[in-house]
Amino acid sequence: MSGISISSDGDTRYLHLWWRASRWTSGIDPYRAVFNTSAMIVSACASYGVVHALAPGGVVSAPSETSAAVLFAALATFWLVNTLAVGAAIVAAEKLRSVTGLVGGWSANALEVVTLFLGAIAAVVIQLRPWLALFLLPLIYVLHRSDSVKHLEIAASTDRKTGLLNMETWRCLAEAGLKKARRHRVPVAVVMLDLDFFKRINDTHGHLFGDDVLRAVAHVLGSEVRRTDLVGRFGGEEFVVFLADVDLVRATEIAERIRSAVAALEISPGAGGASSAVPVRITAGVACDDGYSDDDVDLSQLLLAADNRLFFAKGQGRDRINAGYARQAR
Repeated sequence: MSGISISSDGDTRYLHLWWRASRWTSGIDPYRAVFNTSAMIVSACASYGVVHALAPGGVVSAPSETSAAVLFAALATFWLVNTLAVGAAIVAAEKLRSVTGLVGGWSANALEVVTLFLGAIAAVVIQLRPWLALFLLPLIYVLHRSDSVKHLEIAASTDRKTGLLNMETWRCLAEAGLKKARRHRVPVAVVMLDLDFFKRINDTHGHLFGDDVLRAVAHVLGSEVRRTDLVGRFGGEEFVVFLADVDLVRATEIAERIRSAVAALEISPGAGGASSAVPVRITAGVACDDGYSDDDVDLSQLLLAADNRLFFAKGQGRDRINAGYARQAR
């Protein structure tokens, strides 16, 4: 039993997570809960298989110079199997192909790795001195408590429907970005984007499909800008992007790239793509400030200028970009 303790006892750390989260996850579809549980079990079994193959006598009961390497291999196996299982589910459900979308960000993986190491330590401690495991409980509690706080912060700062920044958070971060750009005398730009005839899409295909369109466009926005750029949902079918250290030409190129990527989307309202794809188009207004004038343009003026550019572009026929300097629209 000492060999299996590295994986099975280590994974008892998830029991308190289930108990703590059960009241919040009661509305989750049963198949999701079954999949998550199955992924954990399969990962634990694979981890045990590695331990049994590399150290048949057990890591703790028959320690050797390779025990640490065996433990590391078991943890790596658990992480790899679980990541592949979750990634496959994401591909099947959401059709994502990006590495970040499938594997997750650094912070999420760091938490998982630390949790796995704590599980291994707990398993070893339980085998050697069970009473010492009590001293690990505060560390585990604080770790997951801090993660819960982080998730609450993310939930409070993002738009639930698209996963982008909500307008309050976007404005706060954009204000800070604008101040930094002013200190370094670098140009900034704001891009305002609006989905063309979105009400028609909702009326024709339903609001659930309209939500799918919003999420698809949000994904394009996140894919076509830099990680340091700020993308938010302005409201309804409008989006806004803050770009730092880009001139008017570069900002217009980014807006045009987004417009082309959205136009290339193939979103079907039918299950499994049974019906033909619905064309999705956007119109954008771009307002730029070079950052060199003593008469600084504030964020509200940039937003107003970008909104005016968007209005002009709609008047020109939609599905196009209208760009200019913010001072020209004041």
